[in-house]
Amino acid sequence: MMSAVEVFGGSSGDRRKDDFILEDTFEAFMAGHRRFCLSLAEVKIGDIIEPLCQLQHTDPDVAYQLWVALYPLCWSLLAKDDRSDLEKGLVTLLTKDYHQRQVDQRPNVVQALLEGNVRARPRCRIPPHVLKFLSRSYDAWYTAATALEESAISPQIDTPAVRESNLDALVEIYAGLQEEDMFYGTWRRRCKFLETNAALSYEQNGMWDKAQQLYEAAQIKARTGAVPFSQGEYMMWEDHWVLCAQKLQQWDILSDFAKHENFNDLILESSWRTLEMWTGQENLDQLTSIIKAVSDAPTPRRTFFQAFMALLRFHDTKDSPQDFIRVCDEAIQLSIRKWHQLPRRITNAHVPILQNFQQLVELHDANVICTSLNQTTSLNLDQKSQDLKLLLVTWRDRLPNIWDDINAWQDLVNWRQHIFQLINRTYLNLLPQQQNNTSGNSYAYRGYHEMAWIINRFAHVARKHQLPDVCISQLGRIYTLPNIEIQEAFLKLREQAKCHYQNRRELQTGLEVINNTNLNYFGQQQKAEFFTLKGMFLAKLDHKSEANDAFGTALYYDIRLPKAWAEWGFYNDQMFKEEPQDMERAAAAVSCYLEAAGLYKNAKSRKLLSRILWLLSVDTNENGVSDAFENFKGETPVWYWVTFIPQLLTSLSHREAKLSRSVLVKIAKIYPQAIFFLLRTNREDMLVIKKQQEAKEERLKRQKQQSPTAKQSSPENRGTTPSSQLNIASRPGTANGEVALAGKPASQPNGQVNGSSAEGSDGVKSEPNGDVQPAPAPDNEQQTPKKPWEYSEEIMSVVKTSFPLLALSMETMVDQIAKHFKCPPDEDAYRLIVALLNDGLSYIGRTPTAYAQDYKLPVATEANIRKFAETILPPHIRSSFEEDFVAKKPTMYEYIHKLRKWRDKFEEKLDRRPAQQNLETYSPHLSEFRFQKFDEIEVPGQYLQHRDKNTDFVRIERFLPDVDLVRTVGFSHRRIKIRGHDGSIHPFAVQHPAARHSRREERILQLFRIFNGTLSKRKESRRRNLNFYLPLMIPLAPSLRLIQDDSTYISLQGVYEDHCRRNGINKDEPVLFTMDKLRALTEVRGNVSLSPPAVKSPTKVLQKYPSETPAMRLETFTAIQDRWVPSTIALHYFQGTYPSFSDFWLFRRHFSSQLASLTFMTYIMHMSARYPHKLSISRANGSVWGSELIPTISSGQALFHNAEPVQFRLTPNLQTLMGPLATEGIFSPAIMAIARCLTEPNGQGEKELELQLSIFVRDEVIFWFTQQHKAPVVEHDLRKAVARNCEVVVKKAVSLARPPEAANLPANQTVIDLISKSVDPAALAQCDALWMGWL
Repeated sequence: MMSAVEVFGGSSGDRRKDDFILEDTFEAFMAGHRRFCLSLAEVKIGDIIEPLCQLQHTDPDVAYQLWVALYPLCWSLLAKDDRSDLEKGLVTLLTKDYHQRQVDQRPNVVQALLEGNVRARPRCRIPPHVLKFLSRSYDAWYTAATALEESAISPQIDTPAVRESNLDALVEIYAGLQEEDMFYGTWRRRCKFLETNAALSYEQNGMWDKAQQLYEAAQIKARTGAVPFSQGEYMMWEDHWVLCAQKLQQWDILSDFAKHENFNDLILESSWRTLEMWTGQENLDQLTSIIKAVSDAPTPRRTFFQAFMALLRFHDTKDSPQDFIRVCDEAIQLSIRKWHQLPRRITNAHVPILQNFQQLVELHDANVICTSLNQTTSLNLDQKSQDLKLLLVTWRDRLPNIWDDINAWQDLVNWRQHIFQLINRTYLNLLPQQQNNTSGNSYAYRGYHEMAWIINRFAHVARKHQLPDVCISQLGRIYTLPNIEIQEAFLKLREQAKCHYQNRRELQTGLEVINNTNLNYFGQQQKAEFFTLKGMFLAKLDHKSEANDAFGTALYYDIRLPKAWAEWGFYNDQMFKEEPQDMERAAAAVSCYLEAAGLYKNAKSRKLLSRILWLLSVDTNENGVSDAFENFKGETPVWYWVTFIPQLLTSLSHREAKLSRSVLVKIAKIYPQAIFFLLRTNREDMLVIKKQQEAKEERLKRQKQQSPTAKQSSPENRGTTPSSQLNIASRPGTANGEVALAGKPASQPNGQVNGSSAEGSDGVKSEPNGDVQPAPAPDNEQQTPKKPWEYSEEIMSVVKTSFPLLALSMETMVDQIAKHFKCPPDEDAYRLIVALLNDGLSYIGRTPTAYAQDYKLPVATEANIRKFAETILPPHIRSSFEEDFVAKKPTMYEYIHKLRKWRDKFEEKLDRRPAQQNLETYSPHLSEFRFQKFDEIEVPGQYLQHRDKNTDFVRIERFLPDVDLVRTVGFSHRRIKIRGHDGSIHPFAVQHPAARHSRREERILQLFRIFNGTLSKRKESRRRNLNFYLPLMIPLAPSLRLIQDDSTYISLQGVYEDHCRRNGINKDEPVLFTMDKLRALTEVRGNVSLSPPAVKSPTKVLQKYPSETPAMRLETFTAIQDRWVPSTIALHYFQGTYPSFSDFWLFRRHFSSQLASLTFMTYIMHMSARYPHKLSISRANGSVWGSELIPTISSGQALFHNAEPVQFRLTPNLQTLMGPLATEGIFSPAIMAIARCLTEPNGQGEKELELQLSIFVRDEVIFWFTQQHKAPVVEHDLRKAVARNCEVVVKKAVSLARPPEAANLPANQTVIDLISKSVDPAALAQCDALWMGWL
């Protein structure tokens, strides 16, 4: 909050104060107030402290907050010597034994003492080992972590011993919190060996085998004395070599190592993996002694082994289970205590405890099993086996997540095998000798069947974790079992083949596994799956014809196997890519994809449908692909077509319009709410273009009648509206893409229908007959197909006919929003003034000499201002604006400063509005919506999410009565809130008029929602909780859309402006300072021009002096940081938002991973102009999203291209907000993890990524051809441009995913190099001033 004096200024300088007459009552009131203020001077510190001392006894939380608030104030007043003495006493106090009495209290004395000292400035020095101990014992994890991080980044005592001690304590705290990424990031910054850095990087990314090799190489090099190393680093090599061996399941090697080094805990763990070691009294006695020697203090792991030993004694000797129950109770109490010592917020540290609780539950189940086994005889064997089956089926359902640690999986698998072994020994001994090997008593082999099932499941998880050797070795154990089910044998062979398939060097081995399998034992579906796998191997080995035969054979055995259809389609798709002229391959691929999509009946159908759309779009005049689609008689997965409604609507303007129409009609009849808003928007687009087309044809007809010889068309017949002319001519480029609206009222569609011209204008004007180029249909054309607007009307009529009440309710709702939530003239004027200002600043950035006192405005800009004044400005301020900008033509310098003044006035006016207004004042209909609607309407946007059904969708109960008035940077909107029938609240921003190219942005978000589905299935992304935050955007009309909104989001520009307000800084100073410096440089060199320059390259002005310009820009960049924009603005803002250490630490962690996701998006899709107002950060949880996520396409050719000096935005404030440890440990590996998840397994993932991109890239390429008004493009050129752009995107993703070839470089070296370039001050200084590289 800011005081009134700060906002409005004091009255001391007001000239009216001497003439103002005050009333006596006011004078008496002020006199009394002065006496009160004077009495405050008599108050002593004791007068305040004494009641506070009494108050703190009322509640522990009050006492805690008082200490934390007062201690830093007192500390800052102490002398240096006093602080030194207090530090010593404080350490003694913190380490007193009597604090143990409060170890279970929250909050406790230690927490209060620590937080007060960590907040104190100058910093209080507490030994690192003390902080580490207290954090573990008294739940002060994040307080200690914050203190140690500060000491690591800016140490008070920078000596090697202190530095190492501090870092040792910090990494142990990270290990205790299971914050693996921060652990690796810290170690990578402190290590001395290149091999250590590289090994940790590979380990962090789950490449355990490479990490193990590097650890071995580092130890060998260290033993030779070639490079100095620290003791901590050498110990880390040993510990992490053991960890890698555990992940790789090298327990035989670990057993020998443990015996050699006499590590009892490792000996016990190795023995646990060998079932034979836990049989026989001698072995059990030996294991009992090892368990006792493991640790003096009880641990959950030790008590688990003790409980298992007690269970074995109960099973073997049939004694009372009391000892077992006692040990289990101790283990439960110990686990609860461990849980209580962890932070209150659930984190990764709680997962091992949860897994331990699961083992305790299964220990009790094992007790039931042993009781049943003890009661089993040869007579009741069948019944007892059936009873156990019910419990064991429950065990099958109770498994870890597939992305959980492989050691947790292995431990669970091993534990269950021990129990299954008990079942086997009991049951097999009860079988008659002659029946020991028959399959008639399969129930007696229950343990072996369960062993085979759990081994198969574990092998599958190992393959998903990219551990092929573990997978193969586990699968090899299945054939050592005396009796397994046919299904398990099939799963074993399938998993083994898939494991070989992922490694190109093992393709022949995998093919031999399939060829050597006797298929007579398997059913039809299993045979079909084997032949499908065989086809996949043959296709990858380039045995094309044999692969085709194998797919056909697979479908001979089971024609309803979706996997076979999908892989056959993928095979034909790849063949079509290699032979683009062979349309039979494309038709075959479409047929296969349609069959597979109809049979899958799950989310796997989506990726096939996008390929179908792409293949339909590249059909030729022979219509082979279209015929294949039309001839398909199988089931249509209508629900999964819903995802691609935008593409289907776009296709109404293309060759495949008839086919798209058939699918859209099916959607309209089953899921009308999924299609209504998008169809309504498309329909209005089509109507606008229809009118343009009819007007053009009418003009051509009149011209022919009036002047048959006239060949030249009028300017408006060139397909350029006044708005687009203004958009192109008025400026070399746009800063924020909004000034194009200045030429006409906001309600008009801006020539490109708010971004839908890539679909609408391109689709209708450009290709009424299926062509991709602009070509009006001649009047005498024979058998003209339906126009796109006719298809739209037809589909809308289907909706209204099938669901009349629903359509009426939805149409009324949209009409009310469109009519009553349009921005008023003041807000429109503000938005466009900001756009004009940014546009002018961008122009000066390219032409620095323009920022002079006598530089005239370009003619196009003057015309733009006149149109703006005539069409947008409210009448009551139009005269003032015209006086400033029209009557007296300003110079560019005056133009910029006057626009700044107008912008500030509008901001002040808009900020004075009430924050909320009643909905009833806008729309009485919406305020009474629950009584006015005729049918149930679902909350908009739910169909954009990739769900498997709509039965649980939330329906609108009512609109909340308050409407929020929101002003962001350069924009204003209203926020409405919808209450669902389940009580949930759904806030939406009403964007009216919508942003330019909004349809393009919605398509890109649609693409990355598909990628989110992939990330949700991959181990590396799920364990880090990586995903793309994509708000829902629902178009209601071409210039109106709803955007999922959240009041907690603030843009980076908003954070900067908040800093400027608080510190009395003009927010434009850095930009204007930059302009002045650039102008001064050019003027000194004599490059002054007093009139607008001729058309030239944007950089020509500064290219004359390339040596001085970068140095001057860097100098300017540094000066701005020193004077106005420190790198701690965002850090201090969010520290104020999150006063708690734990909350801020978790916010920073989540923010780092979310920024990595956004960075990946902007990098691979070549998104430029990432201005600070386009980066929004949630103050609730740290989520990050970017607005206007649109690829940048080169002006000279249809190729994605980002020409900015840096590849993505990672400016100083973002770096400081993450911190160096999170940048190294979270941000950089997260980018690589996302890239790996989208491109792996090797080869296959890259192809799938390219296949998903095609349909979305196609729309971008068509948009480029339309915007550039290029000559007619042939189908071949379009396909070539799409393929080239897809290849560029995939190459970027692959470069991020693949480790370098050099053995001693980190796995994510490519990402590190990109980061180093993006944070380079010299590169940031070269960015446009509006890009704000210094922020």
